[in-house]
Amino acid sequence: MAEVARQMTIREVLQLRPVRRLWLAQIVSVFGDFLAIFAVLTYVSFNLHATAAQVTGISVSFMMPFALIGPVAGVFVDRWNVKRTMIASDLIRAALALGLVFTATLGQVYAILFLLSAVSAFFMPAQSVTLRTIVPL
Repeated sequence: MAEVARQMTIREVLQLRPVRRLWLAQIVSVFGDFLAIFAVLTYVSFNLHATAAQVTGISVSFMMPFALIGPVAGVFVDRWNVKRTMIASDLIRAALALGLVFTATLGQVYAILFLLSAVSAFFMPAQSVTLRTIVPL
């Protein structure tokens, strides 16, 4: 009969240096994403005086790629170098977030947020694969 792997505790998992590094990087990344979306919602609401439908459009443009691209992104990530995928997606997301500073119209905000979350849809499966490979069985 096959031996069942012992369940690790959270403390044991966080004692693994690669897990800790990935976890901290993900905290920074997720915090940055939410800070960006919050800033965009605030800017659009108060500076561009957007209607409720336009503000809702922000959320839709940010969430749509997760529904459309997310389910198939893992197929591509499985065939790519995971570390490069994570680094490239973070750099692309940073450039897109910086691009938000230079937007002048609501359409540009929609487009950048759509692209930002489309790239994020590839980051998430890459992170999952990385986590599986760095935690021992």
